[in-house]
Amino acid sequence: MKNNNNLKIALIKWFPYEIPITGGEKVFYAIYNILKSKYNVSIFDCYKIKIDQFKHKNLYLYVSKPLEIIARNRLSIKLVKLGYIVYSGSLAGNFEYVQPPVSGPSKFYNKFYFLFLKVLDWLSRAGKNNLKIVIYNSNYTKEKYKINKKDIKEYVVYPSTIENIPDVDFSLKENIIVTVSRIIPDKKLEKLAEILEGLNYKHYLIGFEYNKNYTEKLKNLLPNSEFIINATEEQKNDILKRAQIFLNTAEYDLFVLTIPEALSYGLVPIAHNSGGPAEYLEKDFLYNNNKEAKEKVKFFMENYNFDLFIKMKNKAKKFTMDEFENNLINIIEEFKKNF
Repeated sequence: MKNNNNLKIALIKWFPYEIPITGGEKVFYAIYNILKSKYNVSIFDCYKIKIDQFKHKNLYLYVSKPLEIIARNRLSIKLVKLGYIVYSGSLAGNFEYVQPPVSGPSKFYNKFYFLFLKVLDWLSRAGKNNLKIVIYNSNYTKEKYKINKKDIKEYVVYPSTIENIPDVDFSLKENIIVTVSRIIPDKKLEKLAEILEGLNYKHYLIGFEYNKNYTEKLKNLLPNSEFIINATEEQKNDILKRAQIFLNTAEYDLFVLTIPEALSYGLVPIAHNSGGPAEYLEKDFLYNNNKEAKEKVKFFMENYNFDLFIKMKNKAKKFTMDEFENNLINIIEEFKKNF
């Protein structure tokens, strides 16, 4: 039930899709669903040009992103002046849950493209930094993307999109390895070829396709893997119920929402020893190179049992929506006292 207070919160949607795809987009809606049960919350969409108007997604980014930055910053500054708590993904807002940066259209243009966007962002908010409260999704994120400003309060809160720990029948488990990831070069999915070589286990690669050429490259590298492109939640969950090992290839990722999700289904996560996963996973589940990854996959597959299954599911409990909600509401309530 909502409290009878005058607190107003605005969430500025920075992505063009109606259905969230990336972890950051899913967390955006998780934050919205948490806050709307207690406060007066509104979502503002700054994307006026829809993605289906463009044949090529890269061209869409070039055209829409600069316009979105200008609209978002102007709206954020206006709403802050009107007394809103504004989560905008920008220094123009006064509340921020730091999300991973979005990859640019191509590696060649990344440096110049993001420099242009950075300058445009600064100009469109006239250099103003309204931030009062900043939440990072991991200690690694805080270290790498720390916002330097006096008189702001900083927190580290692990995100979640897990409503409940799913009821999974251990007897359904098979010798299956699964990788859930956006299918982009940044996720280093080509590492799978070396890691999986010689391992006689079924492997599924589940993910949203950004670049067909990269997907085809991976299919050539991984002829024995089954690709489920743009999978539904039902398709993904069906594989997670049956799989035993979750293999993540990304390096220096800020959090990786799919790891807690895999834990909740009783999977053993094998992830690179870097970024957010290195701070919340035990060393037994972390690898430094592809050889180590292969060894750990083989070891845990051969030693997977009911006790390990339950252990993994218990680890997921600290990443549930209840934990995320309690932490987030406590921070907002503290902020409200001095707002």
